[in-house]
Amino acid sequence: MSGGAATGLPPALLVSLAFFLFSIVTPGVVCAQGLGDAAGRERTRRKTAPAAPAKVFTNDDLSEGEDVEPEGEESADAEDDEALELAKVGAADPLRAELDRER
Repeated sequence: MSGGAATGLPPALLVSLAFFLFSIVTPGVVCAQGLGDAAGRERTRRKTAPAAPAKVFTNDDLSEGEDVEPEGEESADAEDDEALELAKVGAADPLRAELDRER
């Protein structure tokens, strides 16, 4: 009798099945790295590596230059100034005029 006498399956199918199971199980066993292992290695690395000293800034480190506004602040101030000028002149705000028309 040819093939797997105990299983009744052809030898080619048995070889394929064995290869398939081997290819699924082997990478998990070979490449498995537990979270505990990784944490232990990181803990060891941090203990042996010298810690970089923290940089401390004092007032002496700061320059005595002029204050600098963040980008966009000037344009916002310019828009506010423009709105104030329009209000002083009595120019109608286009949005307010549109709201008044809807009422």
